[in-house]
Amino acid sequence: MVKLKWIALGLLGLLALCLGGCAKQRADITVMDNFIQDDTLGECFNAPALRFDALLEAWKDGHPDIELDEKKRAGSGDISALAVLGADHLPDVFMASPTLGRLLVEKGLVLDLSDYIPVQERVEPFVYGGAAYAFPATAPSFSVVIHEGDFPDTWTALYARRYKVAWGGNITDLLSPAMAANGAQAWFDHMIAADKECTFLNDDIMEAIVDATEMRDSGLLVEMTADEAILAFINRKYCAVVLNEESVYRLIDQLDSERRKLLRFSVFPSIAGEKNTPIGVPYGFFINARLAEDAGKLALCVELCRHLMQAAGADRGDDEALERLDNFIRQAKPCRNCAYYLSSEVWSPLKNTQLPPIETAVKMQNCYDQYYLGVEDFSEQMDLYYEEK
Repeated sequence: MVKLKWIALGLLGLLALCLGGCAKQRADITVMDNFIQDDTLGECFNAPALRFDALLEAWKDGHPDIELDEKKRAGSGDISALAVLGADHLPDVFMASPTLGRLLVEKGLVLDLSDYIPVQERVEPFVYGGAAYAFPATAPSFSVVIHEGDFPDTWTALYARRYKVAWGGNITDLLSPAMAANGAQAWFDHMIAADKECTFLNDDIMEAIVDATEMRDSGLLVEMTADEAILAFINRKYCAVVLNEESVYRLIDQLDSERRKLLRFSVFPSIAGEKNTPIGVPYGFFINARLAEDAGKLALCVELCRHLMQAAGADRGDDEALERLDNFIRQAKPCRNCAYYLSSEVWSPLKNTQLPPIETAVKMQNCYDQYYLGVEDFSEQMDLYYEEK
């Protein structure tokens, strides 16, 4: 009996805690961001996260009557998982990619912010159907070759020298410069609109896929994780490394001042000869659709987003390497980075070295159609492509 009494008291205590948690009022504004801070690194890498935190604290100081609850994302799946549960489970303000943003728009989970974002301030990846849905939260990303000596500026020279490069990340990024070099970037206009005109089975795209698969299979590009590539470059196992923006700054922060002075930045050459730098899309600040019912809270969230946008321009430092990198980015001939617009499923067939280019294109088409258009099978496109030839 005594044991049952203690069990009953324990259950009552647990129930009281649950009720107490339910009774607790929701924070006035909830914010979820994905700025990454690494205490083992310095200002070069951490500047955006530190700037964001400072801006958030300044906003709190200016609004002492508003309770603001900040949550850090553990991964890209956080918002996706919450979105399944509906708008009531999403934060009031949160960061998301354009790909996820489009799906949230289709589900009616985020607000149309066209009334709050002037046309000249709108960023293409966050405009869906002519309406603006997000404030830019980060600067556009980029992909770059980092080296300390000379670097071949043509694919022919790279191949002739058997110059091996550590590729830190997704080797499918090869498709972006290959598409730009083959005049296929206009294809993105259809892809961004997620319409049925976006087909991987036309001559420009096929030439780009052929080029990308040839570069992939050349043996010159050694695919590894970004961290592995950074370590390999630091230890001089490779003379050149290809990294995306966040990893570029992570590498620079791990080099001493003398080693930084040696750094040079280049474009990875395509087979077709163009020198295009893949530029990725920024993340955006979206606002939960349920705030449409609360004009006062909505106004505060719009004000907060505008304030937090300043983190995108965080100053990472002013040494020689960073100055050269900034100059390189300003002078780059940009092309859109495919991988930032679509889900990884769409690009995964390009990693399959057993597939010939035409089958690669068909599988990419199937993935695209299933992901964006709800089409179950698009395999007939292969026959149609051959019939048109």
